[in-house]
Amino acid sequence: NSYGDHRIAIAFAIAGLLLKGRSIVKNFHVYRDSYPTFLQDIKSLGGRVELKC
Repeated sequence: NSYGDHRIAIAFAIAGLLLKGRSIVKNFHVYRDSYPTFLQDIKSLGGRVELKC
């Protein structure tokens, strides 16, 4: 859970890319506060991400 902190949300998302299986970051939507293109950038680098509301 990022607890509304965009820095934690992004750090957890990056860490999740390194793990096997699926990772879930709760309250991830706050990433937009500092890096609105984060998901597009990760996808362009080959990362598999999915945002569920």
